[in-house]
Amino acid sequence: MKCICGSTEHYPVGYKDDRLVVSCQKCGLWYVHKVPDDYLEMYKGNWYQNDHQINIGHVSYKERYWHDYRIAKVRLEKIKHFQQDGRLLDVGCSNGAFVHCAFASGFDAFGIDLASSTNNIERCSSGDISYGRPSYWDIVTLHDVIEHFLDPKSEIGNLWRILGNEGLLVIQTPDFGCEAFRTEGIDWKHVRPIEHIYMMSSVYLSDLLKSQGFRIIEVENPIPGQCTIYACKL
Repeated sequence: MKCICGSTEHYPVGYKDDRLVVSCQKCGLWYVHKVPDDYLEMYKGNWYQNDHQINIGHVSYKERYWHDYRIAKVRLEKIKHFQQDGRLLDVGCSNGAFVHCAFASGFDAFGIDLASSTNNIERCSSGDISYGRPSYWDIVTLHDVIEHFLDPKSEIGNLWRILGNEGLLVIQTPDFGCEAFRTEGIDWKHVRPIEHIYMMSSVYLSDLLKSQGFRIIEVENPIPGQCTIYACKL
């Protein structure tokens, strides 16, 4: 693995979950030194959505549907400050709760996720964003997704391509620049090398989005340790 900035020079931070976390000597970003070749397979089956969630003390994605639906209502209230309706794509749609809530709120909402079981969820399908239609979506959302990408820079390029010229991009992710991360370091709860590959701060992610043709509208911290970035195409 190399850093998002392109550098391969790094120093070790330490091991967690039997995986080495390193820090880029050029830009300081933390990332997983080596990702298994079958990394994406854990998302395509049911292991990540079920067994892994239970292993880390959560409930399965299916069991937390109504919890996620309630959170979706809060997220959509904010999104409607910027855009009231339109075609919405939720990337990494999980159990479909956000998609269903968005559809009920008046959006023409769809979801996409790597898991093969996503095909069984209404208004959702299994796949990735690389094949999306250019300039088709009015709103694209990613909730706790971008930190899982093997190549965030390329994926942001795909997001730019599928988003309409007046479109809105919404990314919520752990903020690896928050006080908890600075205090706890590798022991922080969101340092999960099995699933979180690149550990970006809100500042780092904002700069990455700007480098790929986005303008930042707003950055907020909805809860401690999380950031949400609202952006549009330049």
